[in-house]
Amino acid sequence: MDICEELRINGHQPMRGATDTELGAFFQAIVSQNTEAGFTIEESIPMLLSQAHAYGIICGKREERARKRKHI
Repeated sequence: MDICEELRINGHQPMRGATDTELGAFFQAIVSQNTEAGFTIEESIPMLLSQAHAYGIICGKREERARKRKHI
């Protein structure tokens, strides 16, 4: 994987997770949970990224299932 290329491509994607969105609330919950467990925000970043990735996969699967149900 070419990290620089992935970052360049990602730079063209729309920003998600603003504080007033459902995804932003999800991010804040992860940070709050980790802070309560004694981790700094910086230490929470890998967990945040991992959980955000998993959340994206789950949301994608839900959308795909809903799309398939509509076409059946």
